Amino acid sequence: KAQQLAEPYIEASQKINEKLQELQKKREKMSKNPKMVTDAELAGAGRVQLRCFGTGGGASEHGGGEAAAAYAELAVNASCIAAEECHYVCSYLCSDPRQFNGTCAVAAGAAGGALVYVPFDPDALRMEAMLAQYRQAEPGLIEAKAVEHMVVLEGW
Repeated sequence: KAQQLAEPYIEASQKINEKLQELQKKREKMSKNPKMVTDAELAGAGRVQLRCFGTGGGASEHGGGEAAAAYAELAVNASCIAAEECHYVCSYLCSDPRQFNGTCAVAAGAAGGALVYVPFDPDALRMEAMLAQYRQAEPGLIEAKAVEHMVVLEGW
């Protein structure tokens, strides 16, 4: 009787194993053929620069030796401009109100394109976490919206 109850599960796991073996064979085939394997493009279509502007203070203000940079520059996908969601990307990537002043700019188009200025809340992630703790907001909303427009960063 137990064999009869378990039979559908055993069949399903066998099918999954077959699919996994097919996938493994495809991956092995791709790794042996250099034409099929390509590295991820780090500079491709739709990749633009995002600048998070600093607070203007710096280490010298807090007793350190060097002043903070005027802005941090990161690569993002230009799709955030059309979707009007760049403020999520800025809030996620530049989430420190001690370093960033709440203004970021995204290059509209290729290198040297006009900058689209976007106001954002550098404290949004911390505020979201606090509100989620008290069940006033859904955790991870900013990250979920930002990840759609982020690209692979060199060195990470």
